[in-house]
Amino acid sequence: MFCLKNIYREDILGRKRNRNLENEQKVHGGPISYNLVEDPQLRECVDQWIRRPFDVSELVKVIEALCSTDLFQQHYGVIGIRKLLSSGEQTTIQSVIDANLIPRLINFANDDNEPHLQLEAAWSLTNVAAGTTQQTQSILDKGGVQCFVKLLSSKREEIAEQAIWAIGNISGDSNVFRDKILHCGGLDPLIAVIGKTSQRSIIKHGSWALSNLCRGKPLPEIELVERAIPTICKIIAMEDDLEVLTDATWALAYLSRVPEKIEGIVSTGIVPKIIQFLSVKSLGLLVPCLRIVGNIMVGTAEEIQPVLVEPEFLPKMMALVQHSKKAIKKEACWTISNVTAINAEVTELVVGNPEYLKILLDTATSDNTEVQKEAVWVFANATKKSHPQQISKLVDNGVLEMLIHLLNSKDAEVIEVCLEAIWNILNWGAIYAQESGIRENPFLVELDNRNGVEIIENLQNHPKNDVYLKALRILEEHFELETPL
Repeated sequence: MFCLKNIYREDILGRKRNRNLENEQKVHGGPISYNLVEDPQLRECVDQWIRRPFDVSELVKVIEALCSTDLFQQHYGVIGIRKLLSSGEQTTIQSVIDANLIPRLINFANDDNEPHLQLEAAWSLTNVAAGTTQQTQSILDKGGVQCFVKLLSSKREEIAEQAIWAIGNISGDSNVFRDKILHCGGLDPLIAVIGKTSQRSIIKHGSWALSNLCRGKPLPEIELVERAIPTICKIIAMEDDLEVLTDATWALAYLSRVPEKIEGIVSTGIVPKIIQFLSVKSLGLLVPCLRIVGNIMVGTAEEIQPVLVEPEFLPKMMALVQHSKKAIKKEACWTISNVTAINAEVTELVVGNPEYLKILLDTATSDNTEVQKEAVWVFANATKKSHPQQISKLVDNGVLEMLIHLLNSKDAEVIEVCLEAIWNILNWGAIYAQESGIRENPFLVELDNRNGVEIIENLQNHPKNDVYLKALRILEEHFELETPL
């Protein structure tokens, strides 16, 4: 029987991002000090501390200031800590943890009365979360996730953006941390802040954080992330920044793995945009878009239709079958195999095109086994859903010859798929012979003339049991086997 396959590689969570000194000069068009510090005297001091360098030799002094009850000293200390952490040195991060500063920083981050202190503390914690898993865990242990989820709803965009950055780092560390954020209700305020902002940086970092929340192996509980679909699709439809598009399409690729959510994705009208991206040069954007389309193709007839009606879909897919990268060729063939599994009419759009047929035959006989396997599945599915006239055309164009040739493959899975396709072809030949009143199955004759019968007989000795069983099935159904004495 035909198979709708799903191919997924190992998932790699989004890299962590340390917010370094290059990022601090301006926030949304103005110096941090002028945005969030109201007291003129404190503002002047803060501005000086922001502009001056801090050396790790000052760490003890900075820690003492951070632990002070004096507001000026607190600002000096938190700015110093943040600037030292911005170097990304894990030893500095660990020194901050060992000094038990995480609870202090979280307290500052929770204090809405001192917004600049709040921002600097959140920024410091974000850079701690850019460290190792154990260092990130130190934030979670002290209630850091709940703090950042709260900050996502801040009326000050600078602080909300900092929370987004932290959420992205924490969720990018592990599935456990990702799920902690989701169970703490982190998705809805993240979607809200992305939806109402006009700030490019928030959209950029928000797309990355969304991608981290939606990805992973195993996937997050779909009920916790499905509400992100409209926002993600809106970002894809409206954005032209490659990095934003890459993050957003990866998020959608993960969500599209869940068959029950394909309808929701298709209903947003995003399919034409995704197909448009199938010709981009950037692999970072191309791969998730190809995966989205492939996942849609395992959906219902109604869900698949918006893909099939796009005139550029099949031409772009066939171009990807000839891509220079093995992984792209493999995934393109997988998607097309799901197309040929739909029905005879749709199958004809693929195998009825002489140019497409030649490309697929060439790919099936290529020197890469993984690509071969996916290309052969195109024909295994096509022969299951075709009719005798269509099968006859395929045989005339060398499909049966190709399948017989690949029965000599060293890869057992390739042989299994070829036997599946041959089984389908012979079944259609038997139907054709019966309906036409002819004595012999024409495809059986063709198989015998090309030495295929002998090869299939020999496969009864194959070490893999599934190969033996498939070969035996063909021989028992379509040949008179000798009964041992």
